Amino acid sequence: MLDGRIVLGAAGSAAGIALAISSIQEIAQVRRVRKWPSVVGHVSSVQPHVDGRGRLAVDAPGVHCAYQVNGTSYDVEVAIGGREHFWVTETDVSARYTTGKAVRVHYDPNRPSHCVLRLTPSDDAWLVLGIGALIAVLSPLFAYLQ
Repeated sequence: MLDGRIVLGAAGSAAGIALAISSIQEIAQVRRVRKWPSVVGHVSSVQPHVDGRGRLAVDAPGVHCAYQVNGTSYDVEVAIGGREHFWVTETDVSARYTTGKAVRVHYDPNRPSHCVLRLTPSDDAWLVLGIGALIAVLSPLFAYLQ
């Protein structure tokens, strides 16, 4: 029969590793996007999508930008970039991205309709990476010491 401490330590390590991997993926994505070309576009509309608690729906922020690449015009919903925090609200997005505002749009050269506005990971990416690594390392130790 398995000792409960082993299960607890393994579960804690798995959770820590999952947190760390999530942050590593976000940071790697931002590094890839930094190599994308950019153009100046403008915000064509802002209609933030929010959940029942008033929090921004991160996968569909509701910010639409118009821009041109090689003579082709695009007007698409753009990713703000990075993982937005769960506490970012509709008001925050509406204040930051006003209709008509000029913005630098970073687009995928292979799919110019795929673009982002920010080239930085969320503020907590490095923090979550550190916490995940710490949990992964310390969970077995704490479980063993119990």
